[in-house]
Amino acid sequence: MAKSIDLRKIVMAIKEQKSLDADLSLEFDCMLEVEDHKNLVKSINYIINYCTELSDQKIYISLNDQMQEFLLNISVNTVKTEFPPLSPQLSELLKEYDAKVELRSEAGKFAQVITTFM
Repeated sequence: MAKSIDLRKIVMAIKEQKSLDADLSLEFDCMLEVEDHKNLVKSINYIINYCTELSDQKIYISLNDQMQEFLLNISVNTVKTEFPPLSPQLSELLKEYDAKVELRSEAGKFAQVITTFM
């Protein structure tokens, strides 16, 4: 049975649990209908861990309602010039939530992981 979950609350709970040094910009009412939220939490944790491995600087997390979809953007400034690929399992896990993930980066400047929930 599907239930509504609030992406904003999930991100805030993960931030607190990890004692993360992060700037948040999270819109309200970003609700998903899901059967089980465990893989969603695992996916967001993976993305945060991926970004924090690239830098010891503050992480930036934004959540935006784009009419027909939600965008979860997790980014970090970094001096790294090479970025490991995201795990293929991440895309598989996110399919359950009708979501896709994309890594954008510029060597020596930033890494940004954008998850789009459709």
